[in-house]
This record gives sequence, structure tokens and C-alpha cells, in this order.
Amino acid sequence: RMIRDATREDLPRLAAMAETFLLQTQYQRVFPYNPDSLMSVMSGLIEKEEGLLLVSDRDGVDGAIGMYLYQHPMSGETVAGEAFWWMSPERRGGPQAVRLLRRAEAWVKSHGVPWFHMVSPNDRVSKLYTRLGYQPLEMHFYRMAESV
Repeated sequence: RMIRDATREDLPRLAAMAETFLLQTQYQRVFPYNPDSLMSVMSGLIEKEEGLLLVSDRDGVDGAIGMYLYQHPMSGETVAGEAFWWMSPERRGGPQAVRLLRRAEAWVKSHGVPWFHMVSPNDRVSKLYTRLGYQPLEMHFYRMAESV
């Protein structure tokens, strides 16, 4: 049940989890796996005050959530955004995933941030967010540039 701050020693395992996640989801159509970029982002979430990287560690790292603070372009307010949230396939949708999210929510609140946004890749995650008290704000669409 342990949720803890990630360390640099966790990064290889997290990179492997990210690659697996991309290969198992619709994101693989849009985002190529770039381990150098991912390592840079995750290192920043660990090292910078405006970043958070938590891991679920139950006999080994089996999930992670990354959050960051930024200035919203419309309001200038500091808000928080999800960089990623994933669990190993056998833990997806379970209580440990929710524990990760709740710890991230506490971090956001501790920074006095008025709101934050999470991404829902499918209806299952959307329903989870709704059960946890989240409200829909917008829906994202994509189109590959070569199809224009």
C-alpha cells in the first residue's frame, strides 16, 4: 500500500512502464516512445518544486502519477496538470490507483492551487473521475498533420 515520492533509482522501471502503457493504449497512434524526453520530464518532476512524481510501491513499483504546476494561459492562475498516471495492467482501476491520485490531490491542495485537470483516455476512467467528484471540462481531439 505504500505511496512514496519517486527517486532517480525508480526512473528505469518507470520508463519501462511508460513504454508498456503506450504500447497497450490508443496513445501509441500519436505519441512515439521517447525515453530521453520521458527521463527528462520525470527527473524534472522529482527535482523541481513545481513538480510531483509519486510511485505505488507494493513489493516493487507498480504505478506512478506525475503532476506539474503551471500558469494557465487564459487566467494567469497557477493550476496543476497531470503529466501521466498509470498502473501496471493488473492494478488498473484498483484502490492503489486511487491512493496515488488522492496523494497527488493533497499535494495540489498544499500548494494552494485552485484547480487541476486530469486526462481521461476512455469511458472507464471518465466514470472513475465522476465517482471521485470530478467534473468534465472539455474533450480533446486529435488529427495527424499528414492527413490535412
